[in-house]
Amino acid sequence: MPTLISSYARGLKVADIQTSRNVTIVQLSGIDPNFPDLIPFSIAHQKGYVIIKEVIESGRVPELAAENLSDELILILDGEVLLGAKQNRTINTSVLLAPKSTTVIPVSCVEQGRWSYRSRHFSPSEDFISPEMRSRKVASVHENLKRSARYHSNQQEVWNTVSSRIAFANVRSESSNFQDYVSSQKKMMEDVTNDFKKYKDATGIVGFINGKIIGCDIIPQPYIFGLVFERLVRSYSLDAAYLKMVDYPSVDYNEQIEKLFLSLDNSKEEKYPSPGVGDSVRISGESITGSALIYQMALIHLAVFSLNKKYETL
Repeated sequence: MPTLISSYARGLKVADIQTSRNVTIVQLSGIDPNFPDLIPFSIAHQKGYVIIKEVIESGRVPELAAENLSDELILILDGEVLLGAKQNRTINTSVLLAPKSTTVIPVSCVEQGRWSYRSRHFSPSEDFISPEMRSRKVASVHENLKRSARYHSNQQEVWNTVSSRIAFANVRSESSNFQDYVSSQKKMMEDVTNDFKKYKDATGIVGFINGKIIGCDIIPQPYIFGLVFERLVRSYSLDAAYLKMVDYPSVDYNEQIEKLFLSLDNSKEEKYPSPGVGDSVRISGESITGSALIYQMALIHLAVFSLNKKYETL
């Protein structure tokens, strides 16, 4: 049955299709007129509007404290990698920080071998964890929400995935740090991402590898989406390196995207209070997993990932 989320998604238009190596990025356009004024974390950090730190001096792996010093809403996105403090983390669900507030935000560790301060506060990175990694994390967060109403991931699975990526890249990492893996893939990522140019009115992307959908990210406001476009494309290129390049038949990308969004109609949605303001809607279906952040009837961020992907790794 159509919902606020699926109805919005099916109203999006394909704006551009670009391919590099085994990666295709389809850009979508379509705004949400109710989208509020907000600032992404990376920009808020530059302006000194936000501080993210360990929730207590001794630290707690699955939680951080985010203090919004400004009068603005600040958006932190699912999958963003934060650098510093006692160990690098990634965000477990998209969070909208209320003005002049402190919010405990749920995270996963992506640097297993360090538990000592490098800095007092976290800073943004250029990276998201890859969509294949995010899809596993989104699914495990949903399971924990159903069991305990907590936005915790399966931390061991996250560590195992980071370790397998590091082993794949044959790179030395003393602290089993996701950033060491990313650094080892920098040249490839640049070669891929340089081929993708943002369409001026884009508000979302759907990523394909070897002709199969990996996932999509939608932020229905062109300016805000434009601020994270390159970082999202970088994350999709990480899976392009990890997943074996194979020959595949020609793809009707419009048809595949229509099927993806049609599957939202047949998926189950469960709403939970967001760690910040608004609600987090968790999406589960036969072939997809995902989440959406909703604030005052506006869609802030929709992330949907394909399940049952039978890709071969290198």
